[in-house]
Amino acid sequence: MIRHLILRLWALLPVLFLVSLLAFVLVRWAPGGPFDRDRAQASPELERALRERYHLDEPVWRQFGRFVAGALQGDLGPSLRYRSHRVQEIIIQGMPVSAVLGILAFLAAIAVGLPLGLVGAIQRGGFWDWGSSLVAFLALCIPAFVAGPLLILMFAVRWELFPVALWGGPEHWVLPVATLGIFYGGRVARLVREGMTDALQAACIRTARAKGVSEMNILLRHALPMGVLPLITYSGPLLADLLTGSFVVESLFQLPGLGTLTVNSALNRDYPLIVGLVLVYAALLLLLNLLADLAHAWIDPRIRHD
Repeated sequence: MIRHLILRLWALLPVLFLVSLLAFVLVRWAPGGPFDRDRAQASPELERALRERYHLDEPVWRQFGRFVAGALQGDLGPSLRYRSHRVQEIIIQGMPVSAVLGILAFLAAIAVGLPLGLVGAIQRGGFWDWGSSLVAFLALCIPAFVAGPLLILMFAVRWELFPVALWGGPEHWVLPVATLGIFYGGRVARLVREGMTDALQAACIRTARAKGVSEMNILLRHALPMGVLPLITYSGPLLADLLTGSFVVESLFQLPGLGTLTVNSALNRDYPLIVGLVLVYAALLLLLNLLADLAHAWIDPRIRHD
């Protein structure tokens, strides 16, 4: 297992290198430039000076070499829009907001989806199965850009229970977390229902029932560890997606997280910030997928590596 973990960690490096190279090249091929908005107020000489200062007048391969050399030392370069800040400083400022939002939304999705999936699997074909499946289906069909305004209209405008936007105390967290948790809760419910349905039909479960083991014991000790394996596999990319911020939710509630940073950096053609955010997202996705695989192997001994 340790050898497998070390090999997987080493394998992340070339993937991150290729991701950063692809992002680095693509953002420079996209139409527009980082100084287009200032062109009406700046002279051509000033624009040339800015391009020279940030090495944008150099060939792309040399710019990428500078980026890699800095990234290996923990420096992702200066932001072209927020010129007094380094990219890593900006990302560190936005990370706590997206991290709190993502973790709370993940817990909310588990809290909503896990009971729905369990009820649907245990009462398969019955009234509670249809009811839980309907709730999960409705949650999947309501995207964030629809659920968010509805929650704002009901709980912020009509009943004035929670703030409309911004990121302050815990009262500001409720509506954004609910907006994200509703959609992903539906996915969790579907995964848990399918996994638990397959687990309850396994040969070992039939053998346990034949031996007279109680249904509660079968459910908790035998079926549940097998039934949640699809959820554990999915939790890696799900948590990475939530931690890096939802573009729609953060823009809707005006949250200063990574999602808002990504949108603004794309609009401003802030090349270093875009590449830095892509690199952070890729690293989180790879690491959390690795943790999900390790958790899967820990629960299911059949796939453990020596």
